[in-house]
Parts: sequence; C-alpha cells; structure tokens
Amino acid sequence: MRRRIYRGILLAACLLPSWHAAAQDDARTRIALIGFAGPLSDQMVQSAQQGALLAIEEANRRPQPGKQGPPLHFELLSQDDKSNSNLAGYVARYFVTSRVIGVLGHWNTGPAIAAAPVYDAAGVAQVSFTATGSQLTRKGYRNVFRVVGSTDDTAAYLAESADKIMDSKRVAIIHSDTAFSTALTAAFVRELSARAIPVVSMQAVSGKTSDFNAQLRAAVDSGADLILLSAITGQLQPFVNTAKRMNVSTRILLTGGATNQKLDDAGQVYAIEPNLPQQRCSHQKGFEQRYLARFERAPTTFSRYAFDAANLLIQAARQADSERAPEVSAELRELRYAGLSGDIAFDKDGNNSHPAYTLYRSSPQGWQPLRVLSSEQGVPRCARG
Repeated sequence: MRRRIYRGILLAACLLPSWHAAAQDDARTRIALIGFAGPLSDQMVQSAQQGALLAIEEANRRPQPGKQGPPLHFELLSQDDKSNSNLAGYVARYFVTSRVIGVLGHWNTGPAIAAAPVYDAAGVAQVSFTATGSQLTRKGYRNVFRVVGSTDDTAAYLAESADKIMDSKRVAIIHSDTAFSTALTAAFVRELSARAIPVVSMQAVSGKTSDFNAQLRAAVDSGADLILLSAITGQLQPFVNTAKRMNVSTRILLTGGATNQKLDDAGQVYAIEPNLPQQRCSHQKGFEQRYLARFERAPTTFSRYAFDAANLLIQAARQADSERAPEVSAELRELRYAGLSGDIAFDKDGNNSHPAYTLYRSSPQGWQPLRVLSSEQGVPRCARG
C-alpha cells in the first residue's frame, strides 16, 4: 500500500508523536516533514498546496540512498493560519514541535513576519513563495528564504515597465493597508521619484474591501495615464470589474496573481508577475502537463512557486542527508536550484539573488507576455529575448 504523504490540518497534535514514531520505525526510510502554512480555504492557496504535493510525490518516486541511513521520505504537513498574524505564531510553534525540516509559507507578509522569530530560534528554514514584503528579510533572520522577488524588486520592475515600456507620465496609486501593499507602495513611489515621474493621486483602501468606486474616480480625475493597484490577489478582479463598469479608459497595472484570473477588458490591463512565460520553456510545459494529470485542473502561478519552494527543501535535505531542520537550513543557504522561473540562489539576507519577472497584457485570448524583466543571470536561455 502506498505510504500516505499528505497530512491535513485536521491531524490532531496529540496524535502526531505516536504516528510519527511508528513511521520512523520503518527501517527503509527516514521521514522528513515539510510544513505548509496559509489560509487553506482559499483556492489559490489550495493550488499552491497541490504544487508542493506534486514535488513531494515526484521526489518520493525517485528515492536517493542516504550516506548516513535509509532514503528520506517526504511528507506534507499543512496548517491553516487564516492569514492571521496571531494564529501564525501558534502554527509556527506547532511546526517546530512536529520537527519539520522546513516550512513553505506563510502566505501573506504579516503572518510570515509574525512566525519568523519562532522558526529562526529553532533553526527551521522558512521558505516564502508569496510573502514578498521586503520587511521579512530585513530583520536579520538566518533561516528566512524567499523564492520570488521582494517588494523592492517588484517596485523596480513596475517602475521600469511604467517608464520604458508604457511611457507613463502621470501615475495614480491605489493601495491597501496590508503589510505587503504598504511596502510595495513605498518602494514604487521611490522608484518613480528617481525617474522623475510624478504620483498625481494616492488613494488607500482596506485590505478586505471590494468597493473601489471613490478611489478610481479620484484617480481618473487626477489626469493619470496609468493606475497601479497595490493590493492582495483577491481584490484584483473586483477592482477590474469596477473599472469596467465605470468605463475607465486609463491603463491599469496590477501585481502578482493577476494572470491567474481571466479579465474581460479592452486590453488596457497589464500585470507584472514574478515568473517567466510558461509557453517558452519545455520543462515548464512538462510541469503543467503533470499537474493537470494529477489534479485535473490547470496550475496557477502559485502552484509553480510552491513546486519550486518544495523542491528546494527536498534538494537541501538530500544534500545534507538529514531530516534535522538546522542542517537543512544550512544547506539551503548554499544551494542553487534550477526552478520553473529561472535559477534560484539566495543572498546573505535570504532573498532570491536574481528574480525574474514578466510584464503581461490582458487580451480576449488571455494574458499575453510582453517582456521578461531580469538581470538575465537567473533566466533560462529559452525565456530570453
């Protein structure tokens, strides 16, 4: 019978030690738990969870003999932090007690920052693939790693897109009150200032609202030729729907997660994603085919990020030949991994050294890539040009 490799949130903490101990008694494998934290009821989070699960299943089908014992067998242990910073701390302590080799998450910047001290004290690698707030890697933690670019990276490429590709002269910004949006907005304003592009309107909204009427009206009235929405993924579709209803003709620029949604617009909506065009590279097409066969649905961008993040932990554990978190984290600092969105290696703060981005434009045929934005050092040759 196939060994179970997925443990859901309903697994009671009091039952884990006995089950885990029983699994450890199997002399043929060593169990390596990988934590996954986020708001598990969200469909995008579920797609990421599936991406991580696919990486684990594929790794377990290709076991590698250990030098110090039997092969490592990987299992996913998921917990729902409900995007709540207070709950994230409890989840982090549960993962530490459960002796995970590392954690994928947390989903949002606020909970990720709240959980980071717990992981750092225990030597547990926290591999972020969605929490892009630059604050996370500025606190000096040795066990924080980020697969995608930070808000500083995103802001730089947003400004480059606005300036060099879209030739914008007057920019309006609508931002939410989340930690992610606060960091991205501040960095974007700095980047625009360096390029002498004025911000003619700055409007704030709640991170939970779907009402953008007043903010969009103010942005249009300001005479802006580009509107940036700096908000969480769940707010992107309502924002575009509101703009369409109001007949807004100003170009709109969105951030990560937008290309997972089909937008009915006249081609005035753009988005920047921390990834590469999936149709350009054969290994990316292969991932999509395997994911579709396994889960009977197409992957999202988050599926790909989580797949890469899980494989990083798997590769680090195998190279360290260990299921002990501090040893895996130490290996991760030196690792270079060829991911779906380019080579991944980490700087001294745990940031991706050379994150790649793509600017997309919405069309009736779906999102069309316009340009890859990167230093090219970490971009596969098939995605260049």
